[in-house]
Amino acid sequence: MRASVVAVTTLGVLAALGCSGDSRTPASPPTSSSPTSSSGAAAPVSAIPNSYQFVLTSSCGERGFLGAYRVVVRDGVVTAVSRNLNDGYPYQPDAAEVPTLEDLLVKAQSVRPEAVVDLEYDDEGFPESLAIDHIPNADDDEECYEVSHLRLLA
Repeated sequence: MRASVVAVTTLGVLAALGCSGDSRTPASPPTSSSPTSSSGAAAPVSAIPNSYQFVLTSSCGERGFLGAYRVVVRDGVVTAVSRNLNDGYPYQPDAAEVPTLEDLLVKAQSVRPEAVVDLEYDDEGFPESLAIDHIPNADDDEECYEVSHLRLLA
């Protein structure tokens, strides 16, 4: 079962996700409109693993970083990005351009007041998808991400 959080203001997103002393990460999942899954609420950021690999599909909006990429994260930092898994689109992002799971949560927190955010969690409570419409009713300002094939690394 998937859960989603929709926020239309930065305050709504910040209130929903919470803030920790570290400005890069939310401290806790939403409370009153808390997303739930079959395993409970969203996992706290501290439960996000430091080393993992996943496939990140980036879509919507007008930008270079589109398509599906196999990503390796070690100690919370992207260390490897495979070439785009979609044939015919040769764009190769550098590691700094590719968000980690934690970065996806930061993106959800860092939106402008008029932005619309849809953040979904998987059954484990980790971010599964994120869609941001930075300026509603504007074209090509959106960014969308889907996380799949998440695997923890030793």
